[in-house]
Amino acid sequence: MKGLVFSLDALFALLLVLIALPALYLASNNLLNPAVYNENLHSTAVESVNLLAETKVSDLLTDPYVKDLFNQGVLDSTDVNKTMMELIGGFWASGDSGNLSIARNLSQYFFGKVMNPSLHYALYYSTDVVFNTSEPGTNDALALSRRLVSGVAKGLPATGCVSRASLKKIGGKQEKSFYFMGGFIGQGNLSFYLTDIPADANVSNIYLEFNAGDNFTLFVNNYDCGLFNKTAGNASVDSWTVSDASCLSALNLGSSNLFKLNFTGSNVKNQFIGGGFVRVTYDTNSFNPGNENTTRFYFTGVDGLVNEYSSLYVPGTVTNISASLHLKNNYTTFLTVGNYTILNDSGSTSSDRVIFVDSSNFTNVFSFDDLSLKTIPLRLGLEANITGGDIGNADIILVTDVSGSMAWRVNQDGTTGTTVTNCSSSNINLGTTSRISVAKCVDKDFIDTILATPGNRIGLVSFSTSTSAVNLSTDATSLKAAVDAYSTGGGTCISCAINDAYNILAQWPSEGRNRFVVMMTDGVPNYRSTDYCFDSNALASNSSFTIQGGESGAFVHYNAFWSAATSTTSNSIYGVDALNSSVAYAVGASYKIFSWNGVSWSESQDLGSQDLYDVDLYNVTLGFAVGASGKIVRWFGTTWSEQTDVGNSNLRGVKVYNSTLAFAVGSSGEIYRWNGNTWSLYQDVGNTNFYSVDVFNSSLGFAVGGSGQIYRWTGTTWTLHQDLGSMTVTDVHIFNSTLAFVTTDDGRIYRWTGSTWSQVYSGSYALNTIRIINSTLGFALGNSRGGVVEWNGASWTQTFPAYLYSGNSTSGLTCSDDDSCSLTQNIPMLNANYSSCRVHNEQNGTVYSVGFGPITTCGLANSTLNAIASCGNGSVYLSNNATELQFAFQNIAEKIIQQSTASQTVIATGDVVTSLYPDSYIEVSFDPVNPDYEFNEILLTQETNKFPSCQGSFFVPPQLSVESVKVTSYSADLWTSNVTISNSLGDNNVFYLGDYGAVYSKLGDPFLVEFPASFVANDENNVLTVKLGSNSTSVSNLCSQDNRVIYGLRVKAVVGYSSIFSECKARNATVFYDSDFDGVPDGSVDLTVGDGLQSAGSSYVGVDQLNTSSNAVDDALLRLLSLLNLVNASGSGLPGSFSNPIDVQLSESVSIDVLSGQQVPFFWGPTEVTVVVWN
Repeated sequence: MKGLVFSLDALFALLLVLIALPALYLASNNLLNPAVYNENLHSTAVESVNLLAETKVSDLLTDPYVKDLFNQGVLDSTDVNKTMMELIGGFWASGDSGNLSIARNLSQYFFGKVMNPSLHYALYYSTDVVFNTSEPGTNDALALSRRLVSGVAKGLPATGCVSRASLKKIGGKQEKSFYFMGGFIGQGNLSFYLTDIPADANVSNIYLEFNAGDNFTLFVNNYDCGLFNKTAGNASVDSWTVSDASCLSALNLGSSNLFKLNFTGSNVKNQFIGGGFVRVTYDTNSFNPGNENTTRFYFTGVDGLVNEYSSLYVPGTVTNISASLHLKNNYTTFLTVGNYTILNDSGSTSSDRVIFVDSSNFTNVFSFDDLSLKTIPLRLGLEANITGGDIGNADIILVTDVSGSMAWRVNQDGTTGTTVTNCSSSNINLGTTSRISVAKCVDKDFIDTILATPGNRIGLVSFSTSTSAVNLSTDATSLKAAVDAYSTGGGTCISCAINDAYNILAQWPSEGRNRFVVMMTDGVPNYRSTDYCFDSNALASNSSFTIQGGESGAFVHYNAFWSAATSTTSNSIYGVDALNSSVAYAVGASYKIFSWNGVSWSESQDLGSQDLYDVDLYNVTLGFAVGASGKIVRWFGTTWSEQTDVGNSNLRGVKVYNSTLAFAVGSSGEIYRWNGNTWSLYQDVGNTNFYSVDVFNSSLGFAVGGSGQIYRWTGTTWTLHQDLGSMTVTDVHIFNSTLAFVTTDDGRIYRWTGSTWSQVYSGSYALNTIRIINSTLGFALGNSRGGVVEWNGASWTQTFPAYLYSGNSTSGLTCSDDDSCSLTQNIPMLNANYSSCRVHNEQNGTVYSVGFGPITTCGLANSTLNAIASCGNGSVYLSNNATELQFAFQNIAEKIIQQSTASQTVIATGDVVTSLYPDSYIEVSFDPVNPDYEFNEILLTQETNKFPSCQGSFFVPPQLSVESVKVTSYSADLWTSNVTISNSLGDNNVFYLGDYGAVYSKLGDPFLVEFPASFVANDENNVLTVKLGSNSTSVSNLCSQDNRVIYGLRVKAVVGYSSIFSECKARNATVFYDSDFDGVPDGSVDLTVGDGLQSAGSSYVGVDQLNTSSNAVDDALLRLLSLLNLVNASGSGLPGSFSNPIDVQLSESVSIDVLSGQQVPFFWGPTEVTVVVWN
């Protein structure tokens, strides 16, 4: 490189001389007199300084003087491209007397060539005279010219060197190749290929970590690497490090390596790996694996019973997918990806086969997005004579209908069936056999099947009108004896039975248990498990309070929804009214009056023996109740007392319009009026029996009763307004002058619009009372079988609020419910469904339903059993065939065993011959989500310590980017249910097995859960939580303490060229590193940097002894260490020191690039160069 030379305009330079020359003279003890301008001299000075700045040494190579300087070694090849100004300046700047002499001689030589011999001249660098011919006189005319030159400064070198540094390879945390097993891989001897060990690898060890079912021998490319013994326990995780040189040398570097695990035990149940991995650690010069857009997931080979639970992750957007299975099988082999079966191969007794599964098999059930950037469970197994499991965790309540109809034939209603007690007899399968006989046999088979798995428990509930129960037990003999004792009779209270099952399960801890109810019945439900039938007789409402009263002292309040209120009476309630939410009264049987205090109902007064039928409150001091035998009772504000007895008329309704106008109506068409003081007969309209009266204003009121008659009050008299027919009109309510409604005993509702009454609703059951709450809400109630008829402002609709069927009793209540098969629901059916929902929602139980008999043709029975199974998250089975019913119970038992057996091992019976070879794979093409690697970008594979609990964390330094994240999960006898990551980005569920199905036994079990790096936050701890479960609703609080995170980090390990230093010397340095990001040094490494350079010293020095002020190599090394100081970068010492270790362990070889020749000009100055000329 050439120093920069800056020219000044000659004239400007001359003018500056006139000002600056005195100062120059003073500094050099010369030039005492002012300069005298002379144009000719000035031209000479300008030309001289220009030539000095523009003439290169290369222009003078043929000159003998210059040749001699090269021969003497004064000049060398680095000087050829320098200008004479730079060359002389370099010798002058050194300050050395010898170099000053060379500068003076070079100046004399150069100016002797270009200057008129008659002139005198002097050359100045800064204020120093480098050469002059003489001293100017005081009267001499002077001319001068100046230039600025960079890279030249007194006392400083003219050239130096620069350095840059980059990592050549990484030590300690070397590169690693992994093979990850699935959550369960078996059963038999296993084999797999490890394919990505580079050809230049220097292998240090093979690390094995497994939850192994038995001891095994490891073979690497058929070399016996030894026997490995597991520790006791199904969930134990063991690790072994293989450093034997012969075993390591068996590896084929740069190609595939076949690993085999041959189990020493003969029990195929124990020949499995329940999660784990193989890791080969090595040194390599490879910075990163590069980007790929195709990957293969290789299955683990199995020689035995193929039974694999694993997972697949694609680090990008899938563009194509296929599979190739190399196997030998004489039974059906299936491959399930996610929750879809991609392959179902029927098997062959022939030799090995390769089955290719093309992309269409996947795309028929998945979109490519479904398979992209998420962990997908994989399941590969057999459909053969297989049973599963070692330890069960099921609590099952087996419910059996013993109502009277269970004595009927299996295939026919109404005909008594034949009793069969020998379950081995072929007669058990006949359609003429009684239902109870078949039920006892399938119950006993079910008990044997379930209890064959240790750990499972069964309880019994038999039911008809009420229930009988046997608590959970593992004693099959006593349970079957209880079944044999079943006898038939009574009604059918299905909800009672499910409630009893609920009660049994509630007695036992739920942790780690799966709960089931298997409900078997032959008929439709006709008994409820509620405390009341909830037949309603009266309804009242004000702006804040709506209440109904009915049979057996039942009160139900409405506030957005209906709910039963606390009551202390069993007397039937016939009338109710409320002033507000804390003052209300009700009347009923036996002359009793009940009060509401805002919390509960209780008896207020007992006036005798007559029944009271209605009550109406005007204010806090005035109200009336009416009843049998003409009794009228008055409320005075503190107490009720009988005011009058009008005779034998039974008064059914009363309405107080104001303090001086009230009406009471009853039998024989009699209407009584209150005038403010007394009651008296106001009008007798004949034989009509009145049941209700309402008055809206002084001239509008209605009284209703028998024979469909409606009488109207006009202000002076009551007249027949409309005759609706033969039915009884039970109640009337006037909402405003143009809107009123009445109810009838045959379930109808009529509306009055200001002139006439017309029918607007027709039901099947009696309606006893009606109230309009507001313009968009009203209720009509009566017989509970008709539910609650609700007004929405436009129409009336039948509804069934939960209070009607939310019963938890185990004793049935008969409410004369219709159990016709033509129905689709009744309240006992809703009651049964509610009870099933309660088992599922509150106990995480699953409810199965089985229908005995010709239920498929009975709509009510069919809908009941389907509703029970639906809300209980189970399945429904319906049949009138004994053989099919046996299969149904067998199927339920198998499902429960699969779901609840705490093991993924299976047992096969018969001649099962299968082999899956390790060259079987799923191949995926994809567009990678990670960007291409940049120059000198290195992939570092990091591993956290094992999680101490279900949670662990990892830290990502701010200057690094995450390439990949893998979470290992040892699930033992369970499945990896979900994995969440918590950081400043939120709590993200990155994997949930329940997305693919509630029953985990049908799904793969990931040992390795991978997810996109976008979920990871830099410069903070990322917390991972791993949860295990046997199904989507049974999540365990236990988890392995051997889980960890394995993640890849990208670091750009290169620093650019430094500024110019005076020297570049090789350095021996000791650098401390921290491998686990805790700020504490884990060791040190001795580095030699700057091969081929002159050494700065043979001893190893700490980073605090690096000469970063003058040695470019030391500077580059320290800058590289700063880049690798990933955590605690502001520590107390320099990066790489003991007090501030770097976070990557370097190998002993760190490449330092140094500029060849080291002759890089400094950018000192600029220095002023002046030529002075005089006569």
